[in-house]
Amino acid sequence: QVLAVPAAGHAQHRPVVGVEGEEQAALGADELMVRMVDRALKLVGAERGLLFTLDPDNRPVLRVARGANGQDLPRNAAFSTKVVETVLAGGKSVCEKIDEAGPFDPSRSMIDLNIRAVMCVPLVSHEERLGVLCVDTRASERMFSRSDLRYFEAFADMLTIAWTNRRMLEERLASERMR
Repeated sequence: QVLAVPAAGHAQHRPVVGVEGEEQAALGADELMVRMVDRALKLVGAERGLLFTLDPDNRPVLRVARGANGQDLPRNAAFSTKVVETVLAGGKSVCEKIDEAGPFDPSRSMIDLNIRAVMCVPLVSHEERLGVLCVDTRASERMFSRSDLRYFEAFADMLTIAWTNRRMLEERLASERMR
């Protein structure tokens, strides 16, 4: 499904793309998440996309790490645990420009990685925390706006729906195999 949303301050529309129906049913959960992270990167023009799920103790676990070039990043990719934990703890999205003069206090890892802007949103389904989706960039000319955050949040909602649908399908198939 493609939903075109007017970009704030722009005459053109940005596509917000979801995976559903037959395409979703044909994908495994891991491939679905990889595709959604790739689409998130294109949607907001970020360099890296990171998807975290939660372990049984509700700690974030890096599940997908992708670059804008469509390639996997190393599983030990450095990232800001501070931003991820802030989003998990507060349940609110983060959209920050990282500079010395700004009010946002970046983590040491963000400074070391030369991250210039970051967006991170919680993935929540029916009040159940599923994880966090983050994108960032080192490009000084690409700062994320509040408008970008709104699109990113809408996209994260679609990701959550697709992920939840996939989980329910897998549970149903497992139940049918047990019979």
